[in-house]
Amino acid sequence: VNELQNITSAEVIVPRDQTPDDNDEVIVKIVGHFFASQTAQRKIREIVQQVKQQEQKQQAGAMTLQRSK
Repeated sequence: VNELQNITSAEVIVPRDQTPDDNDEVIVKIVGHFFASQTAQRKIREIVQQVKQQEQKQQAGAMTLQRSK
């Protein structure tokens, strides 16, 4: 989050006590001028996409290991 704030010049607030909803989503508050907040949103989306891709690769690897047993 600190790196994201440094890169975008926007304040990014992720509540620590928030639990994900049914869609595994949490509310992130972004404060800053328009360009900074848009950049922060785009970077957050990129990070989420990368995490989802890593999870899919891990699941595919786990399935491959199960089949080879």
